[in-house]
Amino acid sequence: MASDPNDWTTSGNALGGAQWIGSTNGYDFVMKVNSATAFTLDYVSTGTPNIVGGYQTNGVTSGVYGAFVGGGGAFGSANTVTDHYGVIGGGFYNLAGDAAGTVADHPYATVAGGAENHASGQYSAVGGGYGNVASWSSCTIGGGYSNAASASYATVGGGYLNSSSGAQSTVAGGYYNVASGNYGAVAGGYYNDATGGASAVGGGYDNTASGSYSAVPGGYQNAAVGNYSLAAGRRAKANQAGCFVLADSTNADLTCTVADSAWLRFVAGTNWYTNTAGTSGVFLTNGANSWQGISSRDAKEDIEAVDDEAVLEGLGGVDIYTWRGESEPETVRHMGPMAEDFHRAFGLGTSNKAIATIDLDGVALAAIRAVHAENQQLRREVESLREAIERADDGRGGEHDRRGSARTGATDLASLGFGAGLLAFALIVTIGGPRRRAR
Repeated sequence: MASDPNDWTTSGNALGGAQWIGSTNGYDFVMKVNSATAFTLDYVSTGTPNIVGGYQTNGVTSGVYGAFVGGGGAFGSANTVTDHYGVIGGGFYNLAGDAAGTVADHPYATVAGGAENHASGQYSAVGGGYGNVASWSSCTIGGGYSNAASASYATVGGGYLNSSSGAQSTVAGGYYNVASGNYGAVAGGYYNDATGGASAVGGGYDNTASGSYSAVPGGYQNAAVGNYSLAAGRRAKANQAGCFVLADSTNADLTCTVADSAWLRFVAGTNWYTNTAGTSGVFLTNGANSWQGISSRDAKEDIEAVDDEAVLEGLGGVDIYTWRGESEPETVRHMGPMAEDFHRAFGLGTSNKAIATIDLDGVALAAIRAVHAENQQLRREVESLREAIERADDGRGGEHDRRGSARTGATDLASLGFGAGLLAFALIVTIGGPRRRAR
């Protein structure tokens, strides 16, 4: 018997442009395998049909339209769409929509796959994993295990037991991290919290960024509490606004207690280099209280000897003042020259607005050397005068014996007085050093 050309055969069909398969009335189109439903085109009288595949108990809530279930599901673990235009790609026991009985209040939710995931917010999405919940509008979970995104535009990339509950907040991954501040972010790590507005934790363990715009790049048990603060390393505590705290591996708190200040701890020392070769810079050694500058002859060029006398003369023309900086408290006083005067006198450094401490030291040492040389010369002159006086006294003593004590006594006294006065003057000059009048 000849077959009807409109029939579909199990051996294939030659199709033209007008052939189709489906229903011509208001009934679902169902495909079964071994008498069990495997695919349904669900007729909806008031909207877009639903498409449901996979296990026979997968489905959509009555009244929903435009929904899609690609497959998956199992006995007792069906995939279900409860709101309009929800999507479940596969997996089992996944839910798209809030299942609150109202099919239009949380539409466009998506679960791509995985198990026991729930996208209940409008425009929310869960990519996969297990036990993840995206419960607010436009929030997203990429995957992982038991993660939660519960605020508008919040995101959890993956990981385990992470929570993004601030608006537009993000937890990229890791374990038991929380981004509860609006616009807050935790990149990863373990047990980190970004609770301040627009705060961030890069990673590490047990770190907290609770100030607005605060940050902890990583490390262990750091806290950026003040607004605009930063804490990094181990047990760095930025407790005031604008604090910058950087701590080494020492198991002790380093706490910033003054706003807008930097606190750093490196118990083995600190090195700052200003060239790529590491031959220029300053450093602090373990336990030190002052900087040391790299000053090896091997690291210097264009070395020239200094005229100590010329430096001393130049210093005589540099006025020394006491003063305080514009931003310092009125109780603070400093002593020193003005940078313009110092630069004009010696031409040292890179600017007439600043004085390098090494240049101050060099000028002071050269001037001290010049004074020392002058004092040495004066001491020699004093010694010569003393010897001359002693010789004169010896000569006058012999004359006294020849002429008698009555006549020479007065002369000897006068000579001794003159010599003592000259010696005293020489000593005063020697002790006091040279005096120079400022130009």
